[in-house]
Amino acid sequence: IRRDLHTMRAKIFVEDNNSGEDLRQLCERFQPIELSLNTRNLGFARAANKGISRGTAPYIVLINPDSLIMEGFFQKVFSFMETNPDVGVLGPRIMNVDGTIQGSARAFPGPLTAVFGRSSFLSKLFPGNRITRKNVLSMVSDGASPMSVDWVSGACMVIRRKAFHQVGMFDEQFFMYWEDADLCRRMSQKGWKVVYYPLAGVVHHLGASSSRRVFKSLLNFHNSSYRLFSKYLQKNALVLKPLAIAALAARLAIVLPPTVLRCKLQRSAQAWRQRGGGSHTDLVDRKGTGKIRVLRVISRLNIGGPSIHVSFLAKALNSRGFENYLVIGTPSGREGYMGYLLRDNSTNIIKLSTLRREIDLKADFKTIISLLRLMVRIRPHIVDTHTAKAGFTARTAVLLYRVFFRKQVYLIHTFHGNVFYGYFDKKRTLFYIWIERLLGTFTDTVIAISPSQKMELTQKYKIASQEKVRVLKVGMDLQPFFSLDRKCGRFRRQLGIRDDLFLVGIVGRLVPIKNHVMFLKAGSLLIRRWPHLGIKFLIVGDGELRERL
Repeated sequence: IRRDLHTMRAKIFVEDNNSGEDLRQLCERFQPIELSLNTRNLGFARAANKGISRGTAPYIVLINPDSLIMEGFFQKVFSFMETNPDVGVLGPRIMNVDGTIQGSARAFPGPLTAVFGRSSFLSKLFPGNRITRKNVLSMVSDGASPMSVDWVSGACMVIRRKAFHQVGMFDEQFFMYWEDADLCRRMSQKGWKVVYYPLAGVVHHLGASSSRRVFKSLLNFHNSSYRLFSKYLQKNALVLKPLAIAALAARLAIVLPPTVLRCKLQRSAQAWRQRGGGSHTDLVDRKGTGKIRVLRVISRLNIGGPSIHVSFLAKALNSRGFENYLVIGTPSGREGYMGYLLRDNSTNIIKLSTLRREIDLKADFKTIISLLRLMVRIRPHIVDTHTAKAGFTARTAVLLYRVFFRKQVYLIHTFHGNVFYGYFDKKRTLFYIWIERLLGTFTDTVIAISPSQKMELTQKYKIASQEKVRVLKVGMDLQPFFSLDRKCGRFRRQLGIRDDLFLVGIVGRLVPIKNHVMFLKAGSLLIRRWPHLGIKFLIVGDGELRERL
């Protein structure tokens, strides 16, 4: 604050709501600061009024202790207020610590705000939905132009003192939450404009204080929600009060358990980082590197195209300044392992024994929780999933991460194939298609490896929209194949097969989808039709159908 004020004249008031911290020495370092030590927690509104009443400057900058102003803040906001005398309250662009925009400029709350609010479950599940965009107005801002809004967050707001005196102070009936919305509403009623001004920025550590007292914080939030509702309720609609109380009580009961879980996981992750991350010190978020952190998840590194593709991605991205983490599961029985592809690779590899191809509800639940804890620790910018089981567990974990921890993560899923044909019976197949459609609603980009696969995903199975699915053909390293001429005949010699015999083979996992039975029937048909034709048939691979075949 001091650095950004430069030569501007200002007084700084600090209201300590009985925090238990010794702020005297801190304030002495930044004199002159007027510190008020309250013997108890007065609540936000009362403490803000107490501090504001001690000043006389024409503008009031109200800022939370867990907020940090960006360079040029004061010059920008004061210049705007001077040239726009009809503005009573200004709200800057408020960002999370990861640079994403907080929903600090909003419309006045309505019945749907409870489920489509800034941090509500449905807003996290469907972040671009029309209702949330109408409610969280900062989502529709162009990032440069001032815009009139209903109200702005009290985490940081600039108030014209003349307007503040005219409409009255913060309503001290609001102990915490919604007092900012109430003030802005009264400003509008008196003819003052409330403006969202994105050119001035603030970083806000959202919930830094409330996370220490979860139940009390949620109780205050819902209590203040009711106060705001009842304050502006028309007399002919008083019958709605009992319904509002019941609805808010139900909402409190629903949001309390996941909020408590989120806070516990956050504290666990913080303690984990302070300990150096235990035996996994390579997972600690290395701040200051400027690298984009990518968490990639694949069900297993069995022999096949997905494993090769993932290894190529890891090597290429490491050389381009990304910070890579690869989560791999356990191969099924008789499946070959291609972990050797990641030798001499700087990718951080995390093995999860619970991540397996087979359906196991208990193991899948453990995998989701493990991935969620991993995301809390490394805080990825991008999560990239490959294969069906990894796609289900990791994308579910991302959804929980977005909802509980209010983090924005770009989510990508690559379809190397699908389980919509040839794997299961009709009912189970329809169930998996439904799950993929649900997962597709909050996946940012779906990658298909061919145009025909995109057509299946968008038109036949309707997994995602045309705009969401992108075709990216899989790259291959052809160098090993350039010297095959020198190896010609080696395979025949190893197996003792004469050069004059036809050699017909199938290469792949011994699983139903590969349809080795058709291969054997075709071979049998050829032998019966041309018994004197010299043919040798080869099956290359291993898997669950070995004994049966």
